Amino acid sequence: MSTAPLTLRIIFDYDGTLTYEEEQADLLRRRSLEILAGDILETPLAGLEAAYWATQRRLLTEPARHGWMVDGQMAAYCDEGAFLLNTATMQALLAGEPAYAAAVARRFPSAKPIQTCINWLFHSQTADLPVAFRPDTDPTLRRLLARPAVETVVLTNSKGDKVRRRLTEAGLPLSPEGAAPRSAGRIRILGDVRQYDMTPATLPGLPAMWLAAADRPIDLRRPTYHRALLREQADAGRLWIVADGLSLAGSLPLALGIPFFLIRASYTPAWATDCVAAQPAGVILDDLAQLDEHAKRLLEAL
Repeated sequence: MSTAPLTLRIIFDYDGTLTYEEEQADLLRRRSLEILAGDILETPLAGLEAAYWATQRRLLTEPARHGWMVDGQMAAYCDEGAFLLNTATMQALLAGEPAYAAAVARRFPSAKPIQTCINWLFHSQTADLPVAFRPDTDPTLRRLLARPAVETVVLTNSKGDKVRRRLTEAGLPLSPEGAAPRSAGRIRILGDVRQYDMTPATLPGLPAMWLAAADRPIDLRRPTYHRALLREQADAGRLWIVADGLSLAGSLPLALGIPFFLIRASYTPAWATDCVAAQPAGVILDDLAQLDEHAKRLLEAL
């Protein structure tokens, strides 16, 4: 445990923030379609691929109307990330063809078979995808780890096994699983955050929806993520959130007044950067190295 006062806790989203999601999304798509065609839908792969691309083109003609739906609520817009676009396309593809939907229901007998199938495909296939970290990931994390007043945390919506394995393979020092916060010079994994976990009920002190742009309301009713943010904020002098997407990772922090740093990736839509840049607690980063400069300036000013 570190004995230095905690001045700043920085929580990084993993996929797309620390990694080149752009390079992984195409392989995820190909693997998922192969499994769907051969093992679940029992349909020719070429026809399924053609239907996939036709569906994606339809979604991208009106991206403000389409996204990843969870329990009937929009978790994120389809144009917010490479993985999100794939997920939204798969979901719309399976839901839009009765024969596909029936085949999925037979394979995944549950109240929400398509949602279950999409989640299974994502988690099973991303677990072993070749990882490509952004160039500034390693040096930025190591510079932050060298600052005693800063705790570095990596967030994931899964249980954390994949992230722990990937960061260990990269040679980065991690806190032991289940360890109390603030192991000096080590990254803590914050797992099972479930930013996509939605509820019909509004959260205390927050509206149901937050208007990011005229045609982009974002649902704030994310109880699991909300609890995690309040818990992490409670014993931190300051809390920063760093991610590559607005709906899933950034909307709740900004609504709560928590500083949010949006990584501008190749897929980041203009409406998201415009929204974050206009927020008092919003910052746009063109690369992760800029974050360490922000942290350095904050610590020097205290």
